[in-house]
Amino acid sequence: MCLFKFLDFESPIIKLDSKNCRKEWCSKYLNFFERVIDLKNNFKIQTDRIHKALSFSWSLESSSKWSIENPAMGQCGVTSLVVNDLLGGEISKTKLPDGWHFYNFINGIRCDFTASQFKESIHYMDFPSNREEAFLDTNDKQYTYLKQSVFLYLDTSKQD
Repeated sequence: MCLFKFLDFESPIIKLDSKNCRKEWCSKYLNFFERVIDLKNNFKIQTDRIHKALSFSWSLESSSKWSIENPAMGQCGVTSLVVNDLLGGEISKTKLPDGWHFYNFINGIRCDFTASQFKESIHYMDFPSNREEAFLDTNDKQYTYLKQSVFLYLDTSKQD
């Protein structure tokens, strides 16, 4: 008797006779691995759509530091809040010379939609943060504007 123990959405323990062990395991877990790959691809598609919506929505209405040359400038706090509304996860921060920089961790993946505002690469410290701290970097008017604009863009745009 061949005994495998894997984390699976359907059954944690699968018992197979040794003759069919590899064949059965392969067919059973091929679906599992395909689902994992689909989730990763869907996550990439989803975050790309959100980034496009954010880029379209960033303006002086969402940050007083916004400019045509650097649209992500000053958008980190408000963006991390809107992304948290959309995808959940955690808000993190890193100390930079000009102050705290906020971004998101979703399913253990760092998602920094505003990193383009910096000329140099960021050495992330990944300090835990929260909505209250991120909100100190913005205000109600900016947050409401960006959230409504992004949600409207996502609602009206077709998936690419």
